[in-house]
Amino acid sequence: MAYKAIRGMSDIVPPDVLLWQYVEAVTQDFFNKRSYGEIRTPLLEETDLFIRSIGEETDIVHKEMYTFNDRKGRNMSLRPEMTASVVRAVIENRLLVPDEVARFYYRGPMFRAERPQAGRRRQFHQIGVELFGTPEVYQDVEMIALIRDFLLKLGLTDDAFTVKVNFIGTKESREPYYTVLREYLKKHETALCDDCKRRLDTNILRVLDCKVEGCRSLCAKAPVITEHLGTEDAAHFSAIRQALDRLRIPYVVDPHMVRGLDYYTGLVFEVASAALGAQDALGAGGRYDGLVAACGGPDIGGIGFALGVERLLMVLAQSERFRNGLGCQPLVYVAHGNTAASRQEAFALYAHLASATGGVRVFIDTAKGSLKSQLRQANKQGAQAVVIIGDDELARGEVTIKNMTAGTQAAVKMSEAGDYLTKEITHCT
Repeated sequence: MAYKAIRGMSDIVPPDVLLWQYVEAVTQDFFNKRSYGEIRTPLLEETDLFIRSIGEETDIVHKEMYTFNDRKGRNMSLRPEMTASVVRAVIENRLLVPDEVARFYYRGPMFRAERPQAGRRRQFHQIGVELFGTPEVYQDVEMIALIRDFLLKLGLTDDAFTVKVNFIGTKESREPYYTVLREYLKKHETALCDDCKRRLDTNILRVLDCKVEGCRSLCAKAPVITEHLGTEDAAHFSAIRQALDRLRIPYVVDPHMVRGLDYYTGLVFEVASAALGAQDALGAGGRYDGLVAACGGPDIGGIGFALGVERLLMVLAQSERFRNGLGCQPLVYVAHGNTAASRQEAFALYAHLASATGGVRVFIDTAKGSLKSQLRQANKQGAQAVVIIGDDELARGEVTIKNMTAGTQAAVKMSEAGDYLTKEITHCT
């Protein structure tokens, strides 16, 4: 019997994994330099954590979670998102200090029982951040600046994505808007899907996040929340936009955006890319000031965002920098002659070069006997350079280095091969 990966859960294999490793390396360097500490949580949590935080009437909890009872009868779920897990972890490990800001980043797999499609898998990966502290405008601005700077650092440009922002206020401050929205939707109730008919009385804001086309068309003409903000909320949103303008961070206001999680309060935002097609969300986030207290922690503010790695890779793959592959780790192929002595010396050189030439991949195939077949393999793998050590080179204490890009070759002392390759092979910066 030939086993296959579970539908919606994919293997990540070479050479695709090189781009994953590139993104992971940039992630660690970028967020560490901004004093965001990495946090890692278990894949499994008690189901009630997600019900309490995300909201029982959301599609995630209502339809998409992988939930089961364990051997002790406890109701458990594979994490469908990370914010709730991070909140649980910082409370349990006492990582929050009153009147101090705490910053964390994470990366890892999430699980949702969705219909698999391009950029949307049942096991998918996210990179995200969470910031905790007394709420203020520049924390909101920091999140938007951070997600944009991270995408730029990865190699995208501002024209490759759009930052959308909106402001939805607290549950209490939204009450006047709920009344107006309910009046509008009740007039068109027959056009709503069955889920949204139920949401009219249970969680009306979720209607605006429905993916059914009929509901989406109806909601596009619905009253917008930004026209019903209270004085304090309106002033806060205005201050955010003014700060973004001063920092010259491009954005657009999307008054229909509410996001699909119940814990959001205040600012919500999304990064979209036309390269993804109709489902264009690359990442999203927002403020969730009541969540920590609701999960048993102190009454402290919180804000964060998450980026979908699979979707991010789709966009990166279409960018000019990565269109023909990663291009950031040049390949050096070490080729050898037919004798045991040349194989032995080539393998020793292979091990040395792997340590000496930072940022360069080194490959050898000691099973191949023909130098001609090794050169074919080097060309097939896209090697930038081939280091040849045959009997003649061995006798001279030299190697022959063929620059496959320039079509040139040089005889180099064996002890200087590492330095020569480091200078001659082009690196991606």
